[in-house]
Amino acid sequence: MIINGAVLGLATAALILFGHVVCSDPTAQYKNLLRTLDESVNLVAPGEVDPQYSNVSLSLHLINIVEVNTKQRFLDATFYMQQSYKDPRVSWDSLGPKKLLLPADKVWAPDFEVYNGLAPIEYLTARTALLYSSGEVMLVPAVRIKVPCQTSDNNNNVTCTLIIGSWSHDGSEVNPVVDGSEPYVKELVPNQSWNLADSSAELKLKTCELFESVYPSVVYSFTFQRRPKKCVEE
Repeated sequence: MIINGAVLGLATAALILFGHVVCSDPTAQYKNLLRTLDESVNLVAPGEVDPQYSNVSLSLHLINIVEVNTKQRFLDATFYMQQSYKDPRVSWDSLGPKKLLLPADKVWAPDFEVYNGLAPIEYLTARTALLYSSGEVMLVPAVRIKVPCQTSDNNNNVTCTLIIGSWSHDGSEVNPVVDGSEPYVKELVPNQSWNLADSSAELKLKTCELFESVYPSVVYSFTFQRRPKKCVEE
């Protein structure tokens, strides 16, 4: 099926639905998706509707070290913050398109924040969501994050920590699942001043007795070592 630009724009808004659309004719299915648009789907987490859909796989990819500041003790860096989860409300009959790309604000997206951030998360790319007919949703925004660090060995070693979790949901509604025991660093652009010496990812649970709820978060840690200065003979 050929979709022109105007129709694709409608598709971007139309692929939000509360029920599973079953239709053997892809064209009719497409029209069904248009008719069943319900923007309120982006207001309620799938885990609030059914706790079996509370898991959100989270992985952090370190891309570029903008600055390691040893005087003010902070890290400024860019990352890919990959999130994937299942939301049966946005599934459809696989006889139609197998996957579709649309703005992230048209579907529910995890409200992940950096709890110890020194500035709000800066989104460097348009926030988009990739939907699969099975109801799987994936978001991979490029973000810039600034967090505090600790220094040692005369400021030659710096350890920086990011704590990421849902801003308003407990673990029964949004449960971050660590994808791997450490962040992804293969895409890291080499830095002239710093080497990445170590990194880790760990799930932490915090209990709030007032609400009798558990709030999970993922703690990412990065240790950087200063590169030795090169002497140049004249």
